[in-house]
Amino acid sequence: MSVAASVRRAEVLSSPAEALAAARAYAASIAGGVIERDRAGTVPYAELAALDASGLLGITVPAAHGGPDLSPVVVAEVIRTIAAVDPAIAQVPQAHFLFVDVLAVHGSAGQQARLFADVLAGARLGNGLAERGGQHAQDLKTRLRPVTERGGLRLFALAGASAADERHGLSRHWRNARTHASHDPVDWKYHHVGNFLLNHALPPNHGQL
Repeated sequence: MSVAASVRRAEVLSSPAEALAAARAYAASIAGGVIERDRAGTVPYAELAALDASGLLGITVPAAHGGPDLSPVVVAEVIRTIAAVDPAIAQVPQAHFLFVDVLAVHGSAGQQARLFADVLAGARLGNGLAERGGQHAQDLKTRLRPVTERGGLRLFALAGASAADERHGLSRHWRNARTHASHDPVDWKYHHVGNFLLNHALPPNHGQL
């Protein structure tokens, strides 16, 4: 597999072994230039096109719709394999796999037939869930107004000064880890657990099943 190759229709990966082999091949194909991509901060269009064509985006499509219906364990290993090389790309399909699961449970028959076929062909479902600044994923404050009001929605430091050494580009790992943690902070997990134990209140639904 090469990110320079032209985009083709994705193959259906039918087993965990095939999915993990495809993940290793894809990770190897994007290894070149990963530090430069991270420093430049540009959208890796070619690398994402190769991800779409790899067949990895279809590994959780239900068998009834022609997919392999692979387990969350396989998905986790696929993402881990890619993240070991480029964590910025590895986080891209996070929402995609969520929406595939939501579609399997809540989608209409027509939606499932059309969208699952698209996913198996290499379509990637985009993210449009939470917003910055809320206490949980459904704490949404965005409103349509004539004048947009936005703040600059902070930079975080996680490691010591040595982690900022640009020679090895290590900052891409801890920066993306912090981005993931910020989506659902640990302190709010304690709050939701306590609220359930004391008041039997379920935590806000984030779409997970």
